[in-house]
Amino acid sequence: QSRSSAASDVYKRQELLRLILEASGSNYEYEPLHPSDWGTFKPQTPFGQLPILSTPDIGTIPQSMAIARYLAKKFNFYPTDLKEQVRVEVALEAIRAVSYTHLRAHETGRNLVC
Repeated sequence: QSRSSAASDVYKRQELLRLILEASGSNYEYEPLHPSDWGTFKPQTPFGQLPILSTPDIGTIPQSMAIARYLAKKFNFYPTDLKEQVRVEVALEAIRAVSYTHLRAHETGRNLVC
């Protein structure tokens, strides 16, 4: 995977998180990472991946969907009704599956036919 497509993939994964933070109205600090700094920063990250979220109450949270769920619950965007929670989880897993399929097709140069 090229450096530019890897950076693009990280951007796509963090965009949902940025949207949740913006919708919450909370103050947050975004720290962009220049690709040339990744080799130094990577060993400091859980799983050697981005994005990560650092919070005073939890600490460092890896994995974009785990971060999204945490933020949605923290800012009361996540439903409290169990049936609605299941619907949200099903939708999130469907999004993840489609994203994974798209990423793999992109990496192998295959076209997706719908």
